[in-house]
Amino acid sequence: MKIDLDCDKLIRVLDDMVASGDAEKLPTEYAVDFYDTEPPMCMEIEFFKGKCQVLSCYSLLFSSDLDGWYTGEKM
Repeated sequence: MKIDLDCDKLIRVLDDMVASGDAEKLPTEYAVDFYDTEPPMCMEIEFFKGKCQVLSCYSLLFSSDLDGWYTGEKM
């Protein structure tokens, strides 16, 4: 999936998410958790030549037994 938006603004938002613990900055991409969406989801977003691309997207499910989130189905 290609996202047509200002990548510099998105990178600033993702860097803020890294600071809050809701994202991880990897060498060429960000791994991001969106807990407040419906359904909650995690995405890997890559930036290349001024564009961004979603590499993967999975639902996030909460387990009270595990007391945490885990990845569900591919979206």
